[in-house]
Amino acid sequence: MPLPRPLAVLGLLALSILPAWADQAATQADLESLHPEKLSGEQLTALMPGAKISRVSGQGNAQYWTHREDGTMNVFNENRFGAQGSAMGGRTAYRPGTWRISEDGRYCVHIEWKHIEDEDWCRYVFKTDQGYYTSKAESDPAAKVFKLEIAR
Repeated sequence: MPLPRPLAVLGLLALSILPAWADQAATQADLESLHPEKLSGEQLTALMPGAKISRVSGQGNAQYWTHREDGTMNVFNENRFGAQGSAMGGRTAYRPGTWRISEDGRYCVHIEWKHIEDEDWCRYVFKTDQGYYTSKAESDPAAKVFKLEIAR
């Protein structure tokens, strides 16, 4: 029996607003069909200055920043869901941060959050047929990967 029209429309609407990260690869093994290439420190040094970066956080918030030549950036955190229990307390925010390429060729980010602990991480970057992904591990099929949009 088909759903009544209002319920069918509601169901389609619910599917359309699923977070973008819901269909992303979860591990390095999931990237294999996308022909991943781990970028070297030299490749990242050429790619990252002036790059516009975007991602969806683990809480589902869209975050954007642009790399300045001096290694600084301002992160815009768009709290899409307005969850008062979220790390940002339901607020949209601009926060300062820095970026760099480590000696071992990882992309490193530091973000100074106001109400939560600062974010500080270094990850390997993989270029695939469907964009860029980061991972803590250089080569581990079980290691988690995270989508990172990089535009010039």
